Amino acid sequence: MDRRERFKSRSKLGKSNQLNRIRWMNLALYHTLQLAIKSKSVKRLQSSLKAYNRITKFCIKFSADSVCDGSYFKFLICGAEDTLKIAARVHKSIDDIYSRDNNLSVYVRMYFDAAEHFTDIIKQPEFIRDPDVFIFVSNLPKSFRGWIRERRFFREAVQYFEENRMPNCVFVVDARQDGTFLRLIQLFRLFVPHRARNFQPCFQNETHLKLWQLKWRSDRFSNLLEVLTEAYFICHFRKTNANDSPYRASIEP
Repeated sequence: MDRRERFKSRSKLGKSNQLNRIRWMNLALYHTLQLAIKSKSVKRLQSSLKAYNRITKFCIKFSADSVCDGSYFKFLICGAEDTLKIAARVHKSIDDIYSRDNNLSVYVRMYFDAAEHFTDIIKQPEFIRDPDVFIFVSNLPKSFRGWIRERRFFREAVQYFEENRMPNCVFVVDARQDGTFLRLIQLFRLFVPHRARNFQPCFQNETHLKLWQLKWRSDRFSNLLEVLTEAYFICHFRKTNANDSPYRASIEP
């Protein structure tokens, strides 16, 4: 392939609107897309996107079904100080989910808070000390100003869990409007350290890592229910297969 052909191939990949439809990123998808983009193969990229669509449909269906299991799980949702700006939107979204999904309202206990440091949240009497799910809400602007503060908060949380008990899954959700694929990749690299990215993706890992982009609709996040039900499904999977795998992928930044 000569220089001109390589440029055309790269342009096709860079301008692909399909990439901006991607709303979540985990280790497996990251490795697959990285290989497709490095090889500058449109065909390989299309194959990756088809796999993304199949996995998304699968997770939505089985996550919703698993909530009927009746298991009780605890969700800790929090963010750095800037997250307070969207606290009302988070609360409205959770209230809306509880009103629409009776199973989640019965079988999931949620606690949401935001502060400058994670240690400030630990001091609150309502704090969930051993959550099954930890969801970190990122609210970085387009310029990524304040990323050091957010990553420091996330590191404090991870350190706390490593010293106590790791949750079944750790989700980072991007609450900014009009998220792009480039932003999703940048956030993934920001919160998932390089050595963790080198782990071979495996669903049996003790802690499931995933980064999401939330969708805005009016004054709520329209896909937060999808995020929460998938987290419930992962907890349900861990509970029913608790003794199957001793392996663990560290997420220590």
